[in-house]
Amino acid sequence: MKKRIYKVPVKFVFEGEFYVEAESAREAYGIVDNDCHMVMGSGVQSDSEDVSDWDFDMHSDKFIGRVTRER
Repeated sequence: MKKRIYKVPVKFVFEGEFYVEAESAREAYGIVDNDCHMVMGSGVQSDSEDVSDWDFDMHSDKFIGRVTRER
């Protein structure tokens, strides 16, 4: 039987919290929005000195979408 190529959309979701020193909730939101991110292979990162810590699970939730045949 000939094998075919299938496209399988997948979403990985990591949930956690950043602990941010800020003067307001709005400022804390902005710091996380602009300076906090996650990169595969490098983990959770922050470019801000106002982020003192974070707490994220090491394993994500996985959501698999509709599989479609490509070829």
